[in-house]
Amino acid sequence: MRPYFHLIISSLLLTGCAVGIDPPAPTHLVYMEGGTFEMGTRDVDPCERFSLENCGGLTCDIIMPANERAESERIVQTLPVSGFCLEEHEVTMDQYRHCVARGDCPRPVVSNAGNDLPNDDGSFIARYWNDPKRYGEHPVVGVSWSGAQDYCRFRGGRLPTEVEWEFAARSGGTEHGQEEFIWSEPGLANNIEIGCGDYSNQIALGPCSIGIRPVKASPADVTAQGIHDMAANVAEWTSDLWSPLAYCAEVQPDGVDLNDLFTIDERGRVYHVPSTSLLRIEDEMCLEINDDRTDYIGKRRDDFYQCARLGQEERGQIGERVRECFETFDDESCLTEGVQTVCGRRADAEGRCAPTPWCAPRTEAPSAALPSSIGDNASPQFVVRGAHFQSTQACEARPTARRPERLGDPLIGFRCRLPEEHTRCRQAKLSP
Repeated sequence: MRPYFHLIISSLLLTGCAVGIDPPAPTHLVYMEGGTFEMGTRDVDPCERFSLENCGGLTCDIIMPANERAESERIVQTLPVSGFCLEEHEVTMDQYRHCVARGDCPRPVVSNAGNDLPNDDGSFIARYWNDPKRYGEHPVVGVSWSGAQDYCRFRGGRLPTEVEWEFAARSGGTEHGQEEFIWSEPGLANNIEIGCGDYSNQIALGPCSIGIRPVKASPADVTAQGIHDMAANVAEWTSDLWSPLAYCAEVQPDGVDLNDLFTIDERGRVYHVPSTSLLRIEDEMCLEINDDRTDYIGKRRDDFYQCARLGQEERGQIGERVRECFETFDDESCLTEGVQTVCGRRADAEGRCAPTPWCAPRTEAPSAALPSSIGDNASPQFVVRGAHFQSTQACEARPTARRPERLGDPLIGFRCRLPEEHTRCRQAKLSP
């Protein structure tokens, strides 16, 4: 046999098996029928962000820290979603290693899983990427956003948009009559932060699980359609560029440009500029803008602060009282339809904020990788969804939570979305 024939055979074998790595089976796809759903949350204090200060005598002040991530969740809108397929679990180590071996994907930018915590709870794994025999069926982490997109293109798809991710995480949206995410499990959310009890190993979240888990290993973390691990195990990349105003309409009421309602500083903090375009009426019994146009004023604002005075014996009810204050303050007779009040930061109030009309929401879903119209920079941030195995608060696993990230992270994984017309997606639609 001629020598070069041996070389050809060897080359073919290496190409087919990707340098000795057998191609892992593709992930089962779940078809999500399109529809509409209400995206976002009306909960003003999902993580008990507000605190009590200036306590004296029988009263305390509620301090409301401005938080762009949390405020961006309260841009509530009803959005259409086209049909698509989503992988039933996160991309595994074995699957991603095969793509790297073929030369179609870059190596992860970090090789460990989780952060090395001071309390040494056992969740940190230093040689995670380098131990495929032990962690091959665990989700890959530390992959950059572009690396995740490379893998999804390799599989014939892309990363899901935020809208698609939340639609799937909420079991197709509330309009479809499904329970919202994993919290249909009685008592689970209330037990996560106190050691989990009977829910140990039911979800890979903080005290419920010691470290990262294999995909599909958490029976409480599954949607009505059978999509696993969207609440936790690892957080997940989406295709969208980060903007706290991504779900505000670009043109606000009265033709006002979105950029005219907000400014942003070098640290990425968003400051609200008062505008009559967000008010149904401007009146002292509702809201009006002060003479120097730096703040909203009026009786409704005074009512809020009167509501936000607590007796010290009521400190344990702070979350409930703050929600009551916002419900009193949010009045459709005062605010333009669709606008919600958030805790907005003023340019002259470092570290403080006040109840503020935010923006009118968009009426159509943004496209994948929506460019941020405010705060563009040379090092873009992309949206991450879901909690992870080192999260310690149940609220971090809510389906509306969103945060920005630039680089690969040892707590972030991903899954892929395939278009409805893809052959495998058509098969999933016909035989779920």
